[in-house]
Amino acid sequence: MSRMREGMAHLARRMKERVGVPLAYTRGESTYTVSGWPSRSAASESSPTAGNGLLGVTEKEYLIPALDLLAAGVIGPPAEGDRITETFGSDQVTYELMASNGQPPWRWADEARAMYRVFCKPVGA
Repeated sequence: MSRMREGMAHLARRMKERVGVPLAYTRGESTYTVSGWPSRSAASESSPTAGNGLLGVTEKEYLIPALDLLAAGVIGPPAEGDRITETFGSDQVTYELMASNGQPPWRWADEARAMYRVFCKPVGA
């Protein structure tokens, strides 16, 4: 393993320990539990944010270690239409992986290709 890959693997483990959250990753009829962390959110200026800060979120990005998806049983890379459900206390919010502005719904987040960056939009449960 190269030093870069070792460093990225170490960083992924530390991020998972410190800021990782359990996510329900759904593809078709199957749901898997994976660890990931929110990376970035975009909110609509016309929508208020209150309480847990979820209202008004129009786009969200997550970082998910590629090995976590594989270990959970997800076959292949993230795909448009896959869903991520995150729990906030007693509330659950579901996001769907969607292509946006001509870009695919995911890309590699690192040169070592150990981490996916997925692009989502909120959807009904």
